Amino acid sequence: KQKAGNKALKYLTKERKISEKSIKDFRLGYAPDSWDTLSNFLLSKGFKEEELVLSGISVKRSTKEGIIDKFRGRVIFPLVSVDTKVLGFTGRTLFDREPKYLNTGETPVFHKSFFLFGLEKSRVGIKKDGVIFVEGQTDVISAHQIGVENVVCISGTALTDTQLEILSR
Repeated sequence: KQKAGNKALKYLTKERKISEKSIKDFRLGYAPDSWDTLSNFLLSKGFKEEELVLSGISVKRSTKEGIIDKFRGRVIFPLVSVDTKVLGFTGRTLFDREPKYLNTGETPVFHKSFFLFGLEKSRVGIKKDGVIFVEGQTDVISAHQIGVENVVCISGTALTDTQLEILSR
């Protein structure tokens, strides 16, 4: 826990009633409200600007050279594949900013029309009891907290045929 993330922790635990166990289980995080904290950290670890932009973590500056963090001042929901690899992120602003939710765009590894949030934790429950679709990530997490483990949500505005096919596998 970092001091910078206190506002995010308060939002999750007090406003959304998400337990600290669920925060850990769903690997939730916080993107600091700064322009380039994550980008600079990853660059210092040997990543290249092009890799960070291609991954959807950073974006090119519009007014000068370099990159900035895409997700700033947001609670971060990792978009996790069935084999538990992080493919992208959804970030929910903690400030009065638009957009309220910001998602990873299409990347070489993330395609929202193929993705269902929570599927890696819900597969067994879905096979047993069928699927329940809810509106968003916090709804999925809240359902799992109370033992309803066949719940997912889409990462876009419409359910796709591909997402339905994935559920039938």
